[in-house]
Amino acid sequence: MAEKKKVFKLETNQGSYALVAISSAESLHKIGWHINQILGINLSNVSPIQLIVNNISIEFPVLKDDGSLPETVFTLVKSKQEKGVLIKTLPNIDYFLKIYGTITEKSISEYLKELKSLTAINAAVKVDHLTVKHFRVFDEV
Repeated sequence: MAEKKKVFKLETNQGSYALVAISSAESLHKIGWHINQILGINLSNVSPIQLIVNNISIEFPVLKDDGSLPETVFTLVKSKQEKGVLIKTLPNIDYFLKIYGTITEKSISEYLKELKSLTAINAAVKVDHLTVKHFRVFDEV
């Protein structure tokens, strides 16, 4: 009889956030305003993510809220710039919303439902950030 393999799940701090990919033609600040209204948070400007791609420095603007909801931090990042995209494997994504802290699958589903109800957002889907190495950029924001 074949021996059954045991599977162990490692818990890491990288897994303590959810990442939502958002498609929208609106500006970062307009999307941020809509998200603020529907989720009852206060996204505001913070330092951008800076990447160097092919010897060209690219800054990706970031809005962040770390005080509106207890133990939850929201970070909205613009994914497209004239000089390049934040995640090469997802060039059609306009924004990423990182939700960090005390979160559950149920709360993520509720946030997704709220985001999808916004007319300014064409699509919002949860992304499995643990399986793609390019998503490490979100570990620090």
